[in-house]
Amino acid sequence: LGAARLAERDPLRVANAVLLALALRYTRKFDLARDSAERAVALAVATHGASPPHPRVIEARSVYARALADTGELARGISMLEAAAAETRALLGARNLQAGVLVQNLVDYRLDWGELDLADANAAQALDIIGGNVAHESMSYALTLHTRAMAHLARRQGADALAGATRALGLIE
Repeated sequence: LGAARLAERDPLRVANAVLLALALRYTRKFDLARDSAERAVALAVATHGASPPHPRVIEARSVYARALADTGELARGISMLEAAAAETRALLGARNLQAGVLVQNLVDYRLDWGELDLADANAAQALDIIGGNVAHESMSYALTLHTRAMAHLARRQGADALAGATRALGLIE
């Protein structure tokens, strides 16, 4: 039996394109991930439209933003990730878990870019949002505590970094 092909604008095709870009990113094939994510954004926009943004369009843009940052285009990646977080807040609410995750994703890139105060502000915001959505004993919360500790460390706030890292470690042991 021959495999059936999905229509060009089938939502499943969009979901698969985003998944492929993520898989390439997680396997550290950053250039391929960037190119794949760019195609995923184009496909998502063609399928769902650009305005108002559909959750799949936002997701594709956030994956593309991270891929850009991973390949050295930090300013462009940060800008796109900020936009994806703002669109998520507008669509799903300011306290939505996905919005918190997108804000948390900004922290590492801001630290790399040298935006230490903004990284710390994003880490605090992410901790507040994610902490309001997940159990404080969860791995997700531990990761968010770790992210905040990294921001404290980058700002040379050793005592706060140590407290946060110790608390995160206590959750995962």
